[in-house]
Amino acid sequence: MPRQMPRRQRPESFASAGLRRKYGPGPIGRFYDDYSTSDCPLFTRFSFVKYFRQDPTEPPTPLVELIGPRLSPAPAYQASSPLADARRDFVLPPDAPRTIASSAELIAAFDSIPPLPRQVMIELKFILRGSAASHCAYEAVRGFALDYFAKERGLAALLVLHLPARSGAAGNNHIHLFVPARRLTAEGFGTEVRGLAHDEGSREVSAAWRAWQQSPRNAYGLAGSE
Repeated sequence: MPRQMPRRQRPESFASAGLRRKYGPGPIGRFYDDYSTSDCPLFTRFSFVKYFRQDPTEPPTPLVELIGPRLSPAPAYQASSPLADARRDFVLPPDAPRTIASSAELIAAFDSIPPLPRQVMIELKFILRGSAASHCAYEAVRGFALDYFAKERGLAALLVLHLPARSGAAGNNHIHLFVPARRLTAEGFGTEVRGLAHDEGSREVSAAWRAWQQSPRNAYGLAGSE
């Protein structure tokens, strides 16, 4: 009978070969998977990215460093005023603390507690079709975040809409959705959401997104035409 590896040395799906690496080695591992949405009139595709600590013994990377710069227009876009109107928002579970009233307070609350050994967050990036109305696309993603992450799973999520095409910069219009890997209750961020920042999370979230496209709760044309 083969000898079992100690629990702390067993391979985990954080760095599984099932997803592709987004960036090179560093304190935070990033692996992603792409999904086509060819039958959706608003989006061409979306990406699932899992963020995890590659070495739990190293100091954590604050969420404000990972998300903060993305909540504002990238420097390459800031010269054009239209992108300054890009939308940003957050959604919270029904029993979230009443003291959280801004994205900055939400991020600070997550960074104020000891980090999880490995999980950090996931990011979904939705690429808009050139003909898509950005307000419809934004509300569709926000509705999904509110239903699936906030109400169903007790998670907070942050959204940001970037419109590089309006400023003449390279790149497609897109929406980022960031989901920290802890449940949020009246007491603050608590238990980890097992499997969220894993390969398994990619499959679960993509299945939920496909199901929500067909849901009567969405009113933004995600299901496409018959």
